[in-house]
Formats: sequence, C-alpha cells, structure tokens
Amino acid sequence: MESSNLAYKEKVEKNKVKSIDKFNDLKSDYFLQKVFSNLERKKSINIVKYNNNIKERLNININDYKECSSIIIEIKPVDNKCGQFINYDKKDE
Repeated sequence: MESSNLAYKEKVEKNKVKSIDKFNDLKSDYFLQKVFSNLERKKSINIVKYNNNIKERLNININDYKECSSIIIEIKPVDNKCGQFINYDKKDE
C-alpha cells in the first residue's frame, strides 16, 4: 500500500509545472525597473497583474491600472445623413 502511495506521489511531482520566476533573481529594484521600462506601460502592467511581489518592487498601484485602462471613444457623425446630430445654437458654435 505504501509503495503505491510513493509511486503516485512521484508521478504527481513529475507532472507539476515548476514556476520559473527570473525576476526574483534580480536583487536590485533599479534593474527590474530598467527591464520593465523597455516595455509599453500597458504591456508591463498586464505582465505583473497577478504578481504582488513585482508590483511592490515596481511601485505599481491602482491608479496605474486606471490610467492604462481608459478607453477613448470618438464619434464622427456623417454630415446630413440622419439630420442634426447635436442640437446647438449657431451663436454658441
């Protein structure tokens, strides 16, 4: 019985994916910031989204997420297609 448990545990250990986090090998936060400064801000935030240790080392907070997640929608109406798009006075133009 014990030998079957050992064989099962060995199988489980072989199938586990080992986490390779090379960023923990960098001792200095300065070098880590230099590495991430070569990426776009949005890309670097997506990379460290789930790693709290690197978030703290890079000084990323909720305001950075808000800044990168802003969406700008621009509406360009077609002239005289469906009437007047926005009602405004000619003097306020």
